[in-house]
Amino acid sequence: MILTSKDAYGYRDLKGEAWWRLARWLWDRCWSGNERPIALFDLATLRLVENKVLLPGATVLERLVPSVRERTNRKTWRMLAAQPDAAQRAALSALLPVEDSRRTSRLDRLRRSPRDITGPGAGKAIDRFIELNKLGAAGWDLAAIPAGRLTALSRYASQVRARAVADLAEPRRTATLVAFAAAMRTRAADEAIEVFDLLMSDLARTSAHLAARQRMRTLGDLDSAALMLREAWITLSHAAEPEQDVRGGFDLLDITALHQAARTVGELARPEAETIAAELTARYRTINQPLRRLAKHLNLEGVDEAGPLMEALRFLPKSERRNPTRGSLTSSTRHRERPAQPGCHIM
Repeated sequence: MILTSKDAYGYRDLKGEAWWRLARWLWDRCWSGNERPIALFDLATLRLVENKVLLPGATVLERLVPSVRERTNRKTWRMLAAQPDAAQRAALSALLPVEDSRRTSRLDRLRRSPRDITGPGAGKAIDRFIELNKLGAAGWDLAAIPAGRLTALSRYASQVRARAVADLAEPRRTATLVAFAAAMRTRAADEAIEVFDLLMSDLARTSAHLAARQRMRTLGDLDSAALMLREAWITLSHAAEPEQDVRGGFDLLDITALHQAARTVGELARPEAETIAAELTARYRTINQPLRRLAKHLNLEGVDEAGPLMEALRFLPKSERRNPTRGSLTSSTRHRERPAQPGCHIM
């Protein structure tokens, strides 16, 4: 019996079980990743060589690879398109038409990251998350779909024109919008928190700077009043020596000037933290609306680390109802007169 080179080296043709194994391997690669056809073609060739399968004509793999990729894509589109209900499908479709008042589509508007680090900007970033959250992505079960496929679809929806998405055939169009809504909802939440964090950091820096400037402006008056009180104390301490009547020391003091000095110290002397807190409180109106939206829509129930935050956000509306003028603080109310300490009154 004469052995062929194929039999001598243990090679086999690409058919039957060998073909099925290759097709299954290609399916797993396409389903779990998003590799280009040329990369899959080279990997399939290498796999055939490693498994001692005779290489078929190039056109065989050129037809097989796109066919498997198309099947995995269609399965993905069907699974994603089955997630939203009828109302959610209508809401997703409403993202594509151009709004006459804005000359752009809601899809274009929602995929645009916030850039305004101000109170209104933080409010818009939170409103963007709320609008995306209303699409219903939180209730969709997308665990069976690889993250890479979701990312590829959402990236496509984020980069092309809304018209290009609208021109897609079903179920690909709905699947693309589902992937966009699911991915952008998480991204919008992160960006809204980031904008709010940057805003608070900016307010803290500004408040510290203004507090320092305010202290520098009043430092001269505070020093003068403190020096006057120091001289008064030295005078009284000398008069309070043994066998002397301390009341005689009062005849040496300007009582009216000392009262004024005590009031000056009471008005201007502040712990550093309290001064910065007063400046922050005066800017409460900047973050009032964003905080209201956070308190209403932020859901961190069940997260142990978020307990203090959720308690503070729940307390906020109650505090505002008890003190409705809190957001209208001015510089005059920040420095309202304090009552003089008992030790500062000289009787």
